[in-house]
Amino acid sequence: MDGYLGNQLILHSVQFSEKKTEKYHPDIYKNQNEKLINFVEKLLMPTVIVIKGYRFFFYSNDHDPVHIHIEKDNKTAKYNLYPIELVKSKGFNASELKTIGIIIENNIEFLKEKWNEYFNDK
Repeated sequence: MDGYLGNQLILHSVQFSEKKTEKYHPDIYKNQNEKLINFVEKLLMPTVIVIKGYRFFFYSNDHDPVHIHIEKDNKTAKYNLYPIELVKSKGFNASELKTIGIIIENNIEFLKEKWNEYFNDK
């Protein structure tokens, strides 16, 4: 039976040449592992919109105030939407934060609508 532990897929028992053995196979199961992680992330962090490679998303258990999370290339940020303001950022430079701010301003009604749909319809 296969299992999932943290972000590692563990193969509990495998048959090789009539021998049964227990082994961890990171290379063989890399694609399945990535697919499982992507599936779980989509469930827990629904994507609202992707613009210019920036992914705007919520966590499924998010809370007020109304805000949006942004990620791109292992960089993250969080903006409140009422009013629009940067809460925190890790890795983005000033130019990227300005671009993100403009994207939020241009899509503010859509982002607020998606927040309300997701969290008020639960």
